[in-house]
Amino acid sequence: MAVNDLFSVNHYFVCENKEFTTSFAMRQSAGVDSNAIGQDLLTAWLATIPALLLACLSPSCLLMSIRVLRITSPHCIPARATFTSGEVGTLTGDPLPTDSAVNVRLVTDDPFGAHNGHLYIAGIPENQLSNGQFVTGFIGAGSPVRALTNAYQTGFSGTGLGNTYVPCVVRRYAAGLKLVPPQYSNIVTMQGQATPASLRKRLNQQLFST
Repeated sequence: MAVNDLFSVNHYFVCENKEFTTSFAMRQSAGVDSNAIGQDLLTAWLATIPALLLACLSPSCLLMSIRVLRITSPHCIPARATFTSGEVGTLTGDPLPTDSAVNVRLVTDDPFGAHNGHLYIAGIPENQLSNGQFVTGFIGAGSPVRALTNAYQTGFSGTGLGNTYVPCVVRRYAAGLKLVPPQYSNIVTMQGQATPASLRKRLNQQLFST
């Protein structure tokens, strides 16, 4: 299988001696199957997303590695990029606690909204909050968060296999039961929320952070 295969792009961080993971979901929308499909997606991903993600984070946060996994069968060879000294967040300021994050609401093509998702980004500088809300310059038009979500929503074309990949919301459970294979919903819009989120795992979500 190739088209409609689902992938998780996992980013591993260290921030003030605490580890956390930020994950994005992708769907292959066109192309071929290959054991190298993970590397195809990773190579395209590295060209834009890590720098835009780091532009949302405090310099106290270090991106240590990125790993691409196919979460539908058959599994491909995982692809990994490792940064020996860590890639540093580039937005000035001390970080909020890593269990506090900006919540990007992912609105899908589900007409009932049942399968909308959330992208949670931790490691945010505390100076991006004012009166308990993220400032417009951080989440609004022309902001670091908007630049990241715009690039993510655009999708990617692999340079090796020439496959195309688009963002999605992955649904792993229904009525408390595990779905095999996982299901997906296409993302229509992404909306950064002003109120910080407290991270917790959900049955129907796009990103897991711990």
